[in-house]
Amino acid sequence: MPDTIPFAEWLPDKSDRQNPAAEAKGCISQAGQYAPLPSVQDYASAATASDVVLGSDTFYDEDTVPHIFAGDASKLYHLESRTATDRSQVGGYTVGSSDTWQLAQFGNFAVAVTRNEAPQVFDMMASPVVAFADLAGSPPSGATSVARVNDFLWMGKGFTTHWSAFNDITDWTPSTTTQAGNQELDQERGEIMSIIGLDYAAIFQERGIRRAIYVGGAVIWDFGQDYIEKARGSIARNAATPFGNTIFYAADDGFYAFDGQASVPIGAGKVDSYFTSRLNYAYRHKISVGIDYSRKLVVWACPMGSSQLPSELLIFSVQDGRWTHDEINLEFLYDSPVEPFTVDSFDTLFPADDLDGVVTPDDIDSAVFDDRRIRLAAWQAGTHKLGMFTGAARAATIDTAETELAPGRRALVTEVWPLGDMQAGDVSASIGYRRALPGAS
Repeated sequence: MPDTIPFAEWLPDKSDRQNPAAEAKGCISQAGQYAPLPSVQDYASAATASDVVLGSDTFYDEDTVPHIFAGDASKLYHLESRTATDRSQVGGYTVGSSDTWQLAQFGNFAVAVTRNEAPQVFDMMASPVVAFADLAGSPPSGATSVARVNDFLWMGKGFTTHWSAFNDITDWTPSTTTQAGNQELDQERGEIMSIIGLDYAAIFQERGIRRAIYVGGAVIWDFGQDYIEKARGSIARNAATPFGNTIFYAADDGFYAFDGQASVPIGAGKVDSYFTSRLNYAYRHKISVGIDYSRKLVVWACPMGSSQLPSELLIFSVQDGRWTHDEINLEFLYDSPVEPFTVDSFDTLFPADDLDGVVTPDDIDSAVFDDRRIRLAAWQAGTHKLGMFTGAARAATIDTAETELAPGRRALVTEVWPLGDMQAGDVSASIGYRRALPGAS
């Protein structure tokens, strides 16, 4: 009777003998088993930045039309008909080599911040389209974090949080009447890395997490008496993201899920040591994270080894609590819906510029032209092109655990039968073995 050896959970932090799956690369975990990871597919040939992308996000205007934004070392882009259009203010920007762009939405406005520049604002409903401009109302110049929290726009600069007037992002003068204000945090916890807006403000510093709750009155925001988390914070400005009511983040010592009350380790004994030992720590600011909503995945892109840009994906299945990984060279990872196709841009879907015989009149309003699903997206290294994880399945490598087929004796393996859903001819197998234990390679 042949022995069945399962493809079990990938746990690179364990030793070879204890690791149930020595490799799970180029795949994802779904329903307790391994499934294909789609490759990155170019979004459009003209969706290309001029330099390495340092931040990107997508927002919806009041007509629910998605707007994709990105920023590099000198420009801010707005994708129009799938073309990355430079919408920088006159003179452009100067973004430091270790800095990033962060973006947030407030109503029909997109706000972008980076160190050493005034906060920028873009009106998504303006017609004709206008460029980014300095945000009015004396917001903190050089802010590095931005987020909407309830009816306020928040920014983080250094060790201080700032919030706008109630429902007015053009008023930042502290006042109990308008409710604009600021709060300096403990410098011991490090610089503010990011702010996540749920029904409270989650403020991630380098070595701590603070929570602020809106109470109004003279207090306005209650920061509590102490930090929710003192042991760790976000390792990079774009290393934390919400998924439902949980915030997933990468810290100096691994990966965690924050529920507003405590941080729960999700990588301890699994991938934390793998991550910390391989990370190019000097370029940790390049770490970015995105959500694959349909597959319930949280994916971090990390610069590993000597790479100065993200070179490896660490993929966490929220449903299974299991990890996989893959090696892909990227500039920035996030999640985004796609723009709806229009008369001006349908040729990117049908390059022949001919709908006859492809889409019938009854199907002209098909979802293929207006797909609102939020997908895992990335700006690709080298080409600076936007891509979506919608391509063909990546080549996967999966190992089983080491097993002793004939305990105490040698075993002869004559056949290997891979069990799974796969195309004939697309699978190869190899066997590793030890001549004796312990000590043999």
